[in-house]
Amino acid sequence: MLSYSLVLFVFVGIPTLILVFISLSVKVLNKQTSLYLLSLSVIAVLYTTPWDNYLVYHSVWYYDQNKIWNVFIWFVPLEEYLFFVIQTWFTGLVTLLLIHNQDKIKNNHEIIKVPSESRAKLTWVINEAVNNVREPKAILLISLTVMSSLLLWLFKFSTLFYFLLITAWALYPITLQLVVGFRFIGRYGSSLLAGVTLTSLYLCIVDYISINDKVWEINKLYTINGLGVGVLPFEEIWFFIITNVLVSLGIILFSVIGGISESVSVD
Repeated sequence: MLSYSLVLFVFVGIPTLILVFISLSVKVLNKQTSLYLLSLSVIAVLYTTPWDNYLVYHSVWYYDQNKIWNVFIWFVPLEEYLFFVIQTWFTGLVTLLLIHNQDKIKNNHEIIKVPSESRAKLTWVINEAVNNVREPKAILLISLTVMSSLLLWLFKFSTLFYFLLITAWALYPITLQLVVGFRFIGRYGSSLLAGVTLTSLYLCIVDYISINDKVWEINKLYTINGLGVGVLPFEEIWFFIITNVLVSLGIILFSVIGGISESVSVD
């Protein structure tokens, strides 16, 4: 019988540790990239905690009390918070390795010049966002983000509830990431696509196993029927895709702004 802690250790923790050793061996994981991953983990916990507690409070999903430690922070068990952190490292390390591999194979893009001094770097990031926000694709993204929030309000507690909660919650940071990084995220499109695909597929398999063993359950009142895979609702698939996009985009932004990408020249 599975428990949440067993899922964390066997299916997520061990693969992440393997990725740590691989990343250390090829010198992808170092003091700087570890700091990026720690920063992303903190952001993930802070941003996800209110949202996750709201979902659990409204019984969008719930847990078998016999399969968790029953240590709660507000409405969410401790294991869930650990999952936020481990997923961030799991997906982040996969993305870092793919970026490293892409830089080795092909690096014929225009070099991006990023300031080395912190204040100048912040000014550079703000200027990138200001310049890009006027682009039609940015306007479209912002419009979709606002629309998702409106739809969430209109379809609250319907079968679209979980899907719209995920979408509205995730689109705000994704829009911010893309508006800042339109100019250079595209060059790592293949790494982004491969990383999100691999990590989402794996975590969906883990999720399927966990739901099938009733470690946690998704409320069918708030999910779209007929779009899932067996016991795995469509919304769970969407959740892992969109959260892995968030982490991968974060890693790409950190890599470029931090100057560790080989496509970057730090002045």
